Amino acid sequence: MKALPAPSIRVRLALALLPMVSPALANPPGSAAEREFAAVLQLQADAVHGEQLFDTCSGCHSGNGSGVSDGTVPAIAGQHFRVVVWQLVSFRHGQRLDSRMQHFTDKLHLNGGTQDIADVAAYVSHLPPAASVSNIIGNDTVHGANLYKGNCSSCHGASAEGDDQKRNPRLAGQHYEYLLHRWQDGI
Repeated sequence: MKALPAPSIRVRLALALLPMVSPALANPPGSAAEREFAAVLQLQADAVHGEQLFDTCSGCHSGNGSGVSDGTVPAIAGQHFRVVVWQLVSFRHGQRLDSRMQHFTDKLHLNGGTQDIADVAAYVSHLPPAASVSNIIGNDTVHGANLYKGNCSSCHGASAEGDDQKRNPRLAGQHYEYLLHRWQDGI
């Protein structure tokens, strides 16, 4: 039997980013995750309480939300509110898989339910983004910029600023290694 050719970079990128680009495709309207997400958006978030909750998160994401530069833990400081909410809800409902995050987003740790999610997301979204430090030096940054412009900028913005309303994450300032791992793992 003849082996199938490897998917093109465009196909791999589209498949990898699909869950982040279009949460509705993974969670049809009315799903438990979408209901919880909608419920969180109806709440008045308390960033002061969110700071207390973030103490647990800081063990991995660091106290300033800068994550780990080796790509094992993302920088989350300054991420859009809806993106943080959606990620927390996705981990709670098994839409994203990471044993650490599923453990810390469960009802034991975020036992205030939707209010706790709103509060910690408010705190995280108001943290000043830390500058990403990477040891990677690109050899073909022009080609990379063209790939980004043609494949990513329509959702993540020309400056990788993301879009809160559409739940498209801000990629600017994210660790290169984290983005590379997420892309390789198919998000």
